[in-house]
Amino acid sequence: MRSDESYTTQTCAKCGKRGNRKLSERDIICDCGHQMDRDLNSAVNIMIKFLTSDALSQRPSLKEESFLRKWKGFSTTHSPEICPPANA
Repeated sequence: MRSDESYTTQTCAKCGKRGNRKLSERDIICDCGHQMDRDLNSAVNIMIKFLTSDALSQRPSLKEESFLRKWKGFSTTHSPEICPPANA
């Protein structure tokens, strides 16, 4: 599946608000409180486009709002916990 990358670095991945951000602004800081590296934000926006499309299934696509609720608070400031190996 090909995805249009237009405005993915300027659109907040949490609320969808599109801002006029300069390339020198490396972080997205949105009025909704969402803060993330602009490249990671772009990747999340592309992932949302893919997951909300019907590319993998003939079932109706996920609703974007439902997906974002599951990812509420996702940001680059989150430090993932180190998990032990599955066989431990």
